[in-house]
Amino acid sequence: MKKILFILMLITSCICLSCNNSNREIIYSYVNGYGDAHLTLGNVGGWGAEVKSHEYKNGIGKITFKSTITSIPEFAFINSTILKSITIPNSVTKIENEAFRRCENLESITIPNNVTKIGDGTFSECKSLKNINIPNSVTEIGNNTYSYCRDLESVTIPDTVTRIGDEAF
Repeated sequence: MKKILFILMLITSCICLSCNNSNREIIYSYVNGYGDAHLTLGNVGGWGAEVKSHEYKNGIGKITFKSTITSIPEFAFINSTILKSITIPNSVTKIENEAFRRCENLESITIPNNVTKIGDGTFSECKSLKNINIPNSVTEIGNNTYSYCRDLESVTIPDTVTRIGDEAF
């Protein structure tokens, strides 16, 4: 009987972990021609979650954290020239200052509906960023958030945004 209970608990734990995995993973595609596409994360202590693993194959990378992440901290991906696209987990509510600054090859980013704040300079100098779709949950866009995004073609700003900082675009 104890063995059966143990097995049931183990199965339940595995199911719960797999359900929460999307809140612990950042998926990205990288620009071809960058060798092994190693991605260095800045301000690792600010993540509030330790990196469990980082793998990449066939143009797709996946960073898995040991616990749920709720914010992308300052300077997290600054100057990451290999980033082409990135999907932020649904658990994230804030993208802090300059988190993606100077990611010059970043073309697209998926921001989840839970994000309420996009900090100062977050996407500044992302020269390849083409479209911005700000989710309805966002209430604040910081200063210089999208400044110097030279390839920007369209921006969707919802009515929920109550503050747009200086030189945001």
